[in-house]
Amino acid sequence: MSSLMTRSVRASWGVLSRSWHQVIGSTNFRPANNPRSFYGWFNSVFNKYDSDRVAAVGPDRACAEWLLRCGGGVVWKGSQAVFTDYNALPRTPSRSTKIEEIDGTDSCIMNVGFDYLKGLTELKKIKLKNATSVDDYALALLASICHDRLESLEVSDNGTVTDEGVSSLRKLKKLRHLSLDNLGNVDNPERVLQRLREELPSCHIEWPPFTGQSDQTD
Repeated sequence: MSSLMTRSVRASWGVLSRSWHQVIGSTNFRPANNPRSFYGWFNSVFNKYDSDRVAAVGPDRACAEWLLRCGGGVVWKGSQAVFTDYNALPRTPSRSTKIEEIDGTDSCIMNVGFDYLKGLTELKKIKLKNATSVDDYALALLASICHDRLESLEVSDNGTVTDEGVSSLRKLKKLRHLSLDNLGNVDNPERVLQRLREELPSCHIEWPPFTGQSDQTD
């Protein structure tokens, strides 16, 4: 009975997560009484790190559950498809199933949950497009946790991160491709770009319009 109840709760959580993202994605959604506080509280609930869950099912499965709760997706090693359905996760977790890519497009992932990135030994690529809850601290955490394995990163359509957060990506020494775009709160993108190029000489960086055609074809 306990196992059945646990599966039922997790399935319901997945449905609630998708419903929540559909609601907040609506232009008509206007939460009353301090909407910023309400939104932040709800996001923190979905992002809460659960060390017991990590110990029980392994870091990759626990991380996948976190990402799917928050509206993101994963690409398993050996696959090319982005997996996004929380309720389609296998009932019996396999520790041999590894995350190779993370798609955080339009998700509400935030720094509170970034500890889930620890232990992802096969992680190579992260996409953070319109993941507006990702702030400077989240990027700094990502760079610290994934410095020895991440090869490709996209951060785009984000008006929250600043020069400091983007500059922290210089710690990703294994990075080979970095895509930056539409980061409206970065005050001096040319200076940040120069610093990234100096400290990541082996990384191909795209940041229109600050990287030109010659950069794209190198």
